[in-house]
Amino acid sequence: MLINRNIKLKKFDAVILLNGDIPDENSLNLYRNRKFIAVDGAANYLYRMGVVPDVIIGDLDSYKNEFEGENIEIVYEGSQEINDFEKALIYCIKNEYKEILIFGINGGELDHVLNNFSVIKKYIGLLDMIIFDNGRFGYLLREGKFEFEAGVNRLVSIIPFFNVRLQTYGLKWELNGEVLEFGVREGARNRSLGNRFSVEIKKGKAFLFV
Repeated sequence: MLINRNIKLKKFDAVILLNGDIPDENSLNLYRNRKFIAVDGAANYLYRMGVVPDVIIGDLDSYKNEFEGENIEIVYEGSQEINDFEKALIYCIKNEYKEILIFGINGGELDHVLNNFSVIKKYIGLLDMIIFDNGRFGYLLREGKFEFEAGVNRLVSIIPFFNVRLQTYGLKWELNGEVLEFGVREGARNRSLGNRFSVEIKKGKAFLFV
C-alpha cells in the first residue's frame, strides 16, 4: 500500500476497466464504491462475473449490450483517432475524476499494450494513474518523495518513463542519485529490506511496481 499523502490507495475517484487481464470479482469488489468505467469489451467480462459498471465507453464495437434494465451510462465515442482507453481518460477529466485505478492494461496483443502506455504518457500531469496487474500495483511517480508499505523482501521494480534520476531508501540495491533510462538502464527486480521503503524522484518520471 502506498502511504505517501499525495496518492492514497483507498482514495481513487474512479476505476477504469480495460479489455485485458481483469482480476476476479472479489478483487474488484474492494473498490466497488468508486465509479466503475468499463471500456467497450471489458463490459462483457464484467457481465459474466455479475459486476455492473457505472459507465460503458468506447466505439462499442465489442460490447454485446447484455446489461438490459441496468442503470448504466452508455457513452458512444466513435472516433478512430484515439483508442477507447484514451476516451475513458478524457471522460475522467471532463467529470473531474483525478485519481484513477486501472485494471486490464495488460493482456491481448502486444501492440495494443504498448499503445496503452503511450496513452498514459499523454496524460501525465492531468491524472494520477495507478495500474493493477497480476496482484501488483504500478505507480507512476513524478518529482517528490514517496513512501511505501511493502513487507520484508517484497519484489520492487522501478522502470524509467523514460528517464529518471532518483534516490531510494530501504531497498536491497540502493540507487543513490543515479539515472535510469529506458533502453539504457532499468531498476527491475529489486527487493525491500523492511516493512517500509521510500523513493525520491529528483528529476523525471518512473513506474514503480510493488
